[in-house]
Amino acid sequence: MVNVKQVSIGMADLFLFFLLFSLSLLLLSLPMALIPPACLPYPNWTSPFINEFLMLLSVVVSSWVMLRWRHHSLSRLGFRLEPKDALFGLLLGAAMIAVGFLLQWGLGQIKVVPWHLADRGSSWEIGLLFALLCYILVAWVEEMMVRGFILGRMLDAGIHREVAWVVSSLLFSMLHFFNPDFSLLSFINIFLAGLMLGASYLYTRNLWFPVALHFSWNFAQGSIFGYEVSGTSVFPSLICQDAVDATLWNGGDFGFEGSLTCTLLLLVATASVRYAFRQRHSTIPPMK
Repeated sequence: MVNVKQVSIGMADLFLFFLLFSLSLLLLSLPMALIPPACLPYPNWTSPFINEFLMLLSVVVSSWVMLRWRHHSLSRLGFRLEPKDALFGLLLGAAMIAVGFLLQWGLGQIKVVPWHLADRGSSWEIGLLFALLCYILVAWVEEMMVRGFILGRMLDAGIHREVAWVVSSLLFSMLHFFNPDFSLLSFINIFLAGLMLGASYLYTRNLWFPVALHFSWNFAQGSIFGYEVSGTSVFPSLICQDAVDATLWNGGDFGFEGSLTCTLLLLVATASVRYAFRQRHSTIPPMK
């Protein structure tokens, strides 16, 4: 039976967490606002890296304050290293993007610029390094926030596992609402991605699988196969795509995550991940 008081406290904690996160990010960002972008090395790549690093600090600070208030440690978010889960996540994320790329290319939904004609700009190797570091930060920021704190806190508050899973995934999709070229299909796909990323956490209360999957998904999209990542394109890529007419099957300007190709792959992957981890873990492990 649902404990209304416990659920209310949990929802209040989520509100306070977002408030703390916003305030800490604002305070941490103020000094950086005084530095002209021209003073930074490789400003187009350094700025997003710094922004993600400040967001990571804000998530850590906000989570630590809220968990300490409830007499828990930061480790409650789920940092226990699970190498097999991490490897599974890395392989799955990259494989899904590779399969989607081959399907779209084979069906003529995307065009690839020949390697010898692609203009990646100067120092593109450094750009790939910045992309690697930035996507690692993105994965940790969003997974600590959405899966580690939000989903974890709802589970602790006694909210039904399926409800917490769906609501946290909806919030994950809403966080991308202001991304360029966001659409209804983009919203659905990122919601499905949230379900896929959260499926393992329901049974393991561990972040290594979703973090690894999130990272490889973004890095493969943006830095290997040349897609926009959730509507943004900042870093160079190994494969360069040429402009084509936007369709529901290629996602248009939002990239792969705005396509029906992505929808189909996410439906299969989410069901598979949920089944795989449910077979290994019948109950949510106790948290210390």
